[in-house]
Amino acid sequence: MIRAVLVAALLAFYVAGANDPEFTHRGGIVTVLAGGHTRLGAREARSNGRGPTPEDRKALEAALEPGELVALEAFVVAGLLVLTDRRLYLLRQGAAHRPRNGVVAWPIDRKLWLRFGPPKGGARRLAIERDGVSASVFVGDAQLTQVAALVGEVRARSLGSGRG
Repeated sequence: MIRAVLVAALLAFYVAGANDPEFTHRGGIVTVLAGGHTRLGAREARSNGRGPTPEDRKALEAALEPGELVALEAFVVAGLLVLTDRRLYLLRQGAAHRPRNGVVAWPIDRKLWLRFGPPKGGARRLAIERDGVSASVFVGDAQLTQVAALVGEVRARSLGSGRG
């Protein structure tokens, strides 16, 4: 009986405050009850808004071969995808402080696989794999067009390569 009264009271409170902006702000009680709180509801793809730092760019430049030219760049959540004339690079934020996985590179050939996962929480997962070396990144809705263009270019180049 007490449980039914409590549930009815919470529902009434939710319905009464559903259109009131004072109650529906992020972190408000109605938002939490509706499942919109980040700990309770779907997570949103977030980036801290920063691009690669100058130190991260130096780590990328150190990984590039002499004469290797950057063709395309696309931001992902907490990183940057870089397509050169020879390879695909994943530059993670903080790459200068992550010697093992701050900069990951894959040659562009038929063995390189790029797959988008289904949309979830305002982002898609992009899996990158070649010969057991794999990584995944999250792509926000705002970044999807740019990343999809880069993935399309990688696929066109890999299909055009005679290797593999």
